[in-house]
Amino acid sequence: MIRQWLMGMLYHKIESFFPQELYFELQNLAIHGNDSVYMDRSAGRALDSYAGPDNINPTINDYCNNYFTDLGYTPNGAERFSQCRLQGTVPQTEYKVHQDAQFKEVTLLIYIHPIEADGTIFYDEDKKYPIEDTWKPNSGYWFNREQAPYHSYRNTLTCQRWVFMYNILDRSMITIG
Repeated sequence: MIRQWLMGMLYHKIESFFPQELYFELQNLAIHGNDSVYMDRSAGRALDSYAGPDNINPTINDYCNNYFTDLGYTPNGAERFSQCRLQGTVPQTEYKVHQDAQFKEVTLLIYIHPIEADGTIFYDEDKKYPIEDTWKPNSGYWFNREQAPYHSYRNTLTCQRWVFMYNILDRSMITIG
């Protein structure tokens, strides 16, 4: 009972998010991405691989925009824009407990590949009481800037852990340089 209540306070769970054809397209890119995937070496070593917005069918970003527009958000305009990517975490990696940057008004994450993997781990405001979200392909969660839950993720498998990420970003909060 407490677990259900805490989950509802931290994030919104989503099941079967994408229509089947869009999900299969993302799954195929994750498994066979080749040249469309690049490594992030900002941490001094490759933690994650990405297929950026240029490699993802714009219909997928539009689908997410429509979903959040229906929820009352403004994904694109003078003050905001949306962005999506496919992210693969290398095996035997653990990413620290963190909150998303304040310029992310909304974060959506959908589990893509493999069939079974480690779900995102959420924490209360004291970074205690971890709750692991259940990994299920084409399902996941979203949260907004006001919720801003502490979370972490890991990949204890021998293959990459692929997720789809979508954000609505606040232009006024992004500093360049």
